[in-house]
Amino acid sequence: MTSTSPSPYILCLVRGGKESKNTVTKAIDLALEMDARLVFFHVIDAEFLNQSMMGTRLKVVYQALYDMADFAMEILKDRAERRGVKEVETIIREGNIVKQLRQAAIETQAKLLVIGRPIRSPGSNVFHDSELLNFANELAEIGEVEVLIVGDEGE
Repeated sequence: MTSTSPSPYILCLVRGGKESKNTVTKAIDLALEMDARLVFFHVIDAEFLNQSMMGTRLKVVYQALYDMADFAMEILKDRAERRGVKEVETIIREGNIVKQLRQAAIETQAKLLVIGRPIRSPGSNVFHDSELLNFANELAEIGEVEVLIVGDEGE
């Protein structure tokens, strides 16, 4: 009796800006190449607003951010399905991006995490190059997750 193992998961971190385009394209290409399930993952972290907003107003802002992320993720899901990816999911979480990403990698039992290289911007990045490499090594140890860091050119 032969058993077929389920397709591997590819977890793609979507930051939401135009910089995510190459990351998403690479994740879709790899899902097609590997016949893998694809999970687009986005974390909303607006904790900095706790200092300036309170209660109901903060909840309204989080809901608006969630709704925008959900809309964008559905577009990405549709794009992947139109390209031929058979199984596509989206996950949106709130909180610390490192903690949430680590948890999602474990929960999905992802074999590959596709993440964009940190960009230089006026704001702060969650990961600097060295921190991203340390995080990739940690994920590899925890769940045998390979991490692919996509640069500006999609590689």
